[in-house]
Amino acid sequence: MKIIKSPNAFKSCYIAEVKENLGLLKKRKQKRKIKAPEHMKEIIKEAIKRLGYSGTYKEIQEKSLEVYNEWLAQGKLKKLHQFRGFLKADRDLVIKIAQDEEIFYAD
Repeated sequence: MKIIKSPNAFKSCYIAEVKENLGLLKKRKQKRKIKAPEHMKEIIKEAIKRLGYSGTYKEIQEKSLEVYNEWLAQGKLKKLHQFRGFLKADRDLVIKIAQDEEIFYAD
């Protein structure tokens, strides 16, 4: 998982989804095409709470980045980073397996 360095990583659609879940916005009739990742929902929710359930999207983005950096320093995000990208594939091995004649692919 990449380290977040910009408040723009917390997209406005993520913030809107969290605000809907908190009851701060009307629910949409249609389902959202883009859903916020669970760890980002928790960060945004905490940022909204710290702002007193008000604030512009830009303020929420900036506060979310502050919360993210605090949680990263405290190790609260350690579990998320622990399993993300822990498998490294050897490119040559992958090509060798793909070209193996004993493997049959269904049409």
